[in-house]
Amino acid sequence: MRRLDEGKVYLPNRAEAALFNFFREGNLTALREMALRLTAERVGQDVQDYLQTLQIDGPWKSGHRLLVAVSQSPHSETMIRWTRRLADSFHCPWLAVYVETARQANEQDPARLTRNLGLARELRAEVVTTTDNDVVRGLLRVARQHNVTQIVVGKSGSNPLINFLRGGSLLRRLVLESGNIDLHVVRVDKGSETPRGRGWSLPHETSWQQYGSALGVVVAVTFLNAMLDRFIGHRVIGFNFLLAISLLALFVGRGPIFAAATLSALLWNLLFLPPRFTFYIKSVEDGMMFAMYFVLALVLCQLIARIRTQEKAERLREERATALYLLTSELADANSLDEIPGKAIARVRGVFHAEAVVLLPNAAGELVQQKASIGSQPICEKEMGVATWVYQHNKAAGRFTDNLPLSDALYLPLGTHHRAVGVLGVRLQQPTQPTPGQRHLLDAFVTATDKVGAVVIWERESVLRGWLKG
Repeated sequence: MRRLDEGKVYLPNRAEAALFNFFREGNLTALREMALRLTAERVGQDVQDYLQTLQIDGPWKSGHRLLVAVSQSPHSETMIRWTRRLADSFHCPWLAVYVETARQANEQDPARLTRNLGLARELRAEVVTTTDNDVVRGLLRVARQHNVTQIVVGKSGSNPLINFLRGGSLLRRLVLESGNIDLHVVRVDKGSETPRGRGWSLPHETSWQQYGSALGVVVAVTFLNAMLDRFIGHRVIGFNFLLAISLLALFVGRGPIFAAATLSALLWNLLFLPPRFTFYIKSVEDGMMFAMYFVLALVLCQLIARIRTQEKAERLREERATALYLLTSELADANSLDEIPGKAIARVRGVFHAEAVVLLPNAAGELVQQKASIGSQPICEKEMGVATWVYQHNKAAGRFTDNLPLSDALYLPLGTHHRAVGVLGVRLQQPTQPTPGQRHLLDAFVTATDKVGAVVIWERESVLRGWLKG
């Protein structure tokens, strides 16, 4: 403003008009705030890149960054809202992290988990999903990767004995292993709905065919041992059973392995251990070998679950990264804004095997189905009403959400956190809730479409191009 008064920006007559129009103190203060925020975000990302490149154990507490763990627990909603309030008081970003383990993959409530993750997205959190056999290790890994300075956890109400058998409670382990990361321990009020205890149950990820195959292997090995019984001792027969179980673990799941170990132990005791045709064990060595069946079965179950969980996680990460890369590449090749909806719809169809539609507002502000999506999904009056609600409120709605859930499709807003510029509708064929990975990938598709669309719009503005050249 002083430079305007001195005539260093415009001529005197134009400078006076500029002072009373755009270059008012309030506008300049708002521009200054935007510039400082953009600079802080850029510098914060530079700090994270520096820490990761040099593999420095963080965090560097140059600013606040919060993290809260999200699960299928009904208490997660309270923790998410508490973290949001704390982040608002600090004026800092925050992360909502979900760590999927082998046990959680079989016991989780997908509907509640999806609601919790959706709430975190709605409250403007950066949602991160990862896979690890240890929840604490997964949380701390994500925290150090994102330079998190404070982790929000709730007081554990589980059985101390169960916590000891599992290696310690989550809170105690975070205190011991978090290092320079601070912890906020929050008491969660016990409402009418309490988390359901997790019992010791066999996994259900395998089919009955695998149980049949395991039974067939045990029966075949039993007949083979019966033929060799006159040439070898009963202990060698026991090792034959153990070898069969070890090889069987390469092809079937945890449940069939445990069943095969139990059955082979009983058959070995009944048919080959003296006194035969009884379950009585008179030798200490034979009793120890009998117990080894179950120990081996438990160890193999744990190793198999860990390996297959890691394999599944790596495969899913590769598929998501490839799909997002292909979408970004195709959108980057778009020559105009009109080509973006068609490319986005084609990629959503190929990845999710679902019908998709893009709706953008016309000159009158009414949503109109784009030509690229005509024929893929008919938009009736009810569905158009849901899409209009999404466009007006800038929130997801439709199937698998709490907003207008009786709709046939899931509708997501296209745009920024402040306003929507369009709507993406996806009609999934699956009857169950989308998994956290599917929803995360779908949100990534929406974000990529928003960013590329913004770039195309930017390039189409000749005034902005002229300003950039100047």
